[in-house]
Amino acid sequence: MRNSLTAAVALLLLLSSVAFGFNESDENEVVFAVPSVKAAIEKDSSATQVDSSTVQIDTTLVTKRSEIIASILEDGRKLLGLPYQASGIAKWPLDCSGFVSYIYSLHNIKLPRSSGGQAEFGQKISLNEAQPGDLLFFTGRNAHSGKVGHVAMVVKNDNGKITMIHSCNRGIRYDEFPKIKYYKERFIKCARIKIDPTLAKV
Repeated sequence: MRNSLTAAVALLLLLSSVAFGFNESDENEVVFAVPSVKAAIEKDSSATQVDSSTVQIDTTLVTKRSEIIASILEDGRKLLGLPYQASGIAKWPLDCSGFVSYIYSLHNIKLPRSSGGQAEFGQKISLNEAQPGDLLFFTGRNAHSGKVGHVAMVVKNDNGKITMIHSCNRGIRYDEFPKIKYYKERFIKCARIKIDPTLAKV
């Protein structure tokens, strides 16, 4: 009878340890650790809570950035038709990089003057991520140089069919990329200019 009782107690302890888990603090003491479902749920829910005020601020900044980009593109549109290296508008001739840096500067965003400098200034992104305001960089006349020699700005990205605005030897104009073979062969990368909506202006 005593052996049966001992076996029953041992079995009960074994089942309890499987169900709840246990920690051995020393050889003589067994401390049962019963998990708290409530504590686990509270911990999980607190980890997934979202600060609504932060979301509101982020949404506002995204909206402000979109407004700034739209205004930059509108300023570019006003210059359509001007000749390459048009002068008398900015402090520098409106060649490809001069055009881009000028319309950004109207919104308190300072970019490097050269296309190479602008390429290093922006954050590289994949072409399928291109959005209005992003910059496209190309080699110059030598398609095999690997060196940035031309820059254009994305106006629209329609499933990979990109409309860009730039200053080229045909003047300041819209062109399609990658439809035009010349630019398709010379494409290097796409980059996004960091804009601080709290400092930039519409």
